[in-house]
Amino acid sequence: MVFRSQKEEGKQKQVLFIDASEQMRVGRAQNYLEPAHVNQIFAWYSDFKDVQNHAKVVTLEEIAENGYNLNIPLYIEKMVENNLPTVEEALTDLKEAWRECLAAEEKFKNKLKTFGIYE
Repeated sequence: MVFRSQKEEGKQKQVLFIDASEQMRVGRAQNYLEPAHVNQIFAWYSDFKDVQNHAKVVTLEEIAENGYNLNIPLYIEKMVENNLPTVEEALTDLKEAWRECLAAEEKFKNKLKTFGIYE
């Protein structure tokens, strides 16, 4: 969070929300903020303009309409790409994978039979 009591002309009575939750390298026990992530966050901060899924300039009136709630998801809506298969496509893929699984199992059993391990 960055609070400034004196803002540049044109930025007054506005708040910049930045969702930088994806700007990190995920580690095992902790996450890491790489220089590229810091630079990206600073660029959004310096530009002070809307960036889909990441930054939003909001007026004080909009914040008042939300009961002065500063929860970032109220202002930055994540757009999720809907590239999921249909139910029919998923079932077709599942049936094909099942057929391939049965064929591989049969091939494996035959291989074990040649070694006398499976009857």
